[in-house]
Amino acid sequence: MIKRVILFTILISILWTVNSMAVTIIAIKSRDLPQYDQAISGFRSGFQVQELNLTVIHSLSDKEQISSTIEANCPDLILCLGTEALNYSISIKNIPKVFCLVANPETYISHGVTDVYGVAISLPSLDQFRIIAGELPEFKRIGVIYNAEFNREYIEDARKNASKLALELVAYSVSSIKDIPSALHFLKDKIDVLWSVFDSTVYGPETARYILLFSLRKEIPFIGFSPEFAKAGALMALYGDYKDMGSQTALLAMDILANKRMHNSILEPRLVRIAVNSKVAKAMGISFSPAFLKKIDQDF
Repeated sequence: MIKRVILFTILISILWTVNSMAVTIIAIKSRDLPQYDQAISGFRSGFQVQELNLTVIHSLSDKEQISSTIEANCPDLILCLGTEALNYSISIKNIPKVFCLVANPETYISHGVTDVYGVAISLPSLDQFRIIAGELPEFKRIGVIYNAEFNREYIEDARKNASKLALELVAYSVSSIKDIPSALHFLKDKIDVLWSVFDSTVYGPETARYILLFSLRKEIPFIGFSPEFAKAGALMALYGDYKDMGSQTALLAMDILANKRMHNSILEPRLVRIAVNSKVAKAMGISFSPAFLKKIDQDF
């Protein structure tokens, strides 16, 4: 009984210390994007301390200025928003880092690094496949183009998850954007729907447009990973809640500052958001159920 009282007292003391102290955090954005602003808003609301001194650096354009800001503020923690910000910050010593909205973070976190934690931007593939299977039950063959250098493990896991739902994942690995046309040519007669993953090799401004045009011309529904895809012509987009990912990252940050033992260094987003393009659905002869339409967050 005495041991329990002591343990309870220690836990309360730790929580009180974190919640009552002033905390200084430097937030570094890979670039100035509204998604990062939403994540910062969620981080602010989720970080429960009496005084939060949060300085936001809006881009990586001036590395010397970033270094000077960090040196002048002596932050307790660095918040990295986006892949480039994480890649820049990971070499900074003696300051713990948390990240948010990062694609393939395990690629940048080398073995043995113990001061970097965060929330990846990619949704769990099983959650996405459940939505696809539930709303598009006639589409059993899901195609995906990816670079194995960045997404091998994610695709292997996705293949297993697809089979759990009686779906087939037809994956095509590429090493450069030059491989995109041959990938689409290979997939066009083998898939019912084209699914996307965060992959800088596959999806850039030029290639995204090319892939969307392929989808519309071949009437193969495309599932994007951000609402911008649905707006541009994808049938649907499945993406994480950017503000909630910021709140999720704030919980990690509080655990770090409370010296709480961390079991997972990389977490997946908790909430799934859905955007659809009703015009594309109508053109492809696809009807969404009333129940599904109640779940969507954006309709273009």
